[in-house]
Amino acid sequence: MSLVTVEEQLKGLQSFITAGPPYCCGTIPLSPDESVLYYGKDVDRLGRVDLSDATEDALEHLAETCDLATFGVNRTDILDETYRKAGKLDAEHFAMKFDAAKSGLLDVIRANLLKDEDEQRSISAELYKLNVYGKDSFFKSHLDTPRGGAMFGSLVIVFPTPHEGGALVLRHNSEEWTFDSAKTISEHAIPSVAYIAFYSDVEHEVTLVKSGYRVTVTYNLYFTAAPSASLNPAVEEHPVVEPALKAEFRRLLEDRMFMPEGGHIMFGLQHQYPVDLDTYDYEWNGRDALQAISAYLKGSDAAVQRVCRELGLKTSLQLVFEDDERDWLTTLIACDRLVHLVDDAMYEEPLRNVLREEYGGKRLSPLDEDEDEDEDEEDLEVVWATQLPTFNRLRATYLTYGNEASLAYTYANLCLLVDVGGFSMRETVDC
Repeated sequence: MSLVTVEEQLKGLQSFITAGPPYCCGTIPLSPDESVLYYGKDVDRLGRVDLSDATEDALEHLAETCDLATFGVNRTDILDETYRKAGKLDAEHFAMKFDAAKSGLLDVIRANLLKDEDEQRSISAELYKLNVYGKDSFFKSHLDTPRGGAMFGSLVIVFPTPHEGGALVLRHNSEEWTFDSAKTISEHAIPSVAYIAFYSDVEHEVTLVKSGYRVTVTYNLYFTAAPSASLNPAVEEHPVVEPALKAEFRRLLEDRMFMPEGGHIMFGLQHQYPVDLDTYDYEWNGRDALQAISAYLKGSDAAVQRVCRELGLKTSLQLVFEDDERDWLTTLIACDRLVHLVDDAMYEEPLRNVLREEYGGKRLSPLDEDEDEDEDEEDLEVVWATQLPTFNRLRATYLTYGNEASLAYTYANLCLLVDVGGFSMRETVDC
């Protein structure tokens, strides 16, 4: 069976690997005590404001108490009001009775953002910051700074303070969505907050606030090890995507004409993931650090990995680099470990050779005919089931920009390599 035919057969899997919108949003009513905010950085400027019935003067005092908000670029905090103009208070400088977990929002996030088996995972919300966007404030497009490998998303609560503008625009994999929280809140007769939860690798921006004050509280969302206890046991779950994906993949594996001699399938993952740059030795445990990310895959990425493992297939995460230093040919190199390369460094060897010789990288695309005769074949022949939205390039892998400078993490694009045995050796495990 030709390679083209294998690729065509794998197209059947693609219809089940649809991530859907990478966010969920809505409103929840506020009780009178949940709208009261206490704030201050010193005893001389302590404040109290009811965000459901705040005066212009009260909101102005809150805004003046805030620090100027910075943003992170390449692990450095930058203050630049042409890119971000807003105020912020760290979590230790404000308090309120509103609590994301007690409000039931975590159950909503599990049910509407996470998929299939991930709906049963335990998650937690860590209070992060309060932000105030006054007239003419904004925040240009950015990613939220990854705070650890277990962080999978962000939750933004928008309080019912009068304002116009300040919509949140989200972008992911060439799609775009707009959440106009001011308009959403104004449609409710009783005091309510608007909420939006989204995956941490979703690019987003706050549009210009035309009038009033946009007051928000942000939480970091994490997967936690503790079992989930808050889901209602009476609710019966009916996962849709994974059973269909598993059935289609099983059908292919049971077809003797599908990759009869075995081979390798590569899934380009649809989300980016934070990688730890500081707490491991690249040479000795870079592989462990990369493979550990498999416990925190999101959405359809997690579904693909689970299905492959349930079918008895070996999987591994890969960083796939694009080396296009030669105009006439682009070479793809896959590494099963994190690598430590400096963008501005001078290397005597081409990038593809550095990755192969120092980090065990495998060439996925052949060199041109002018290369040495024994190097004109791929190290690893793969069939792509889903393409990676963006291949890692040296600068893109290590330049991070977000709401705050990151101490140790940055985002990377990953692939899932799946080893498929020959037909006579295949056994599809039924779990």
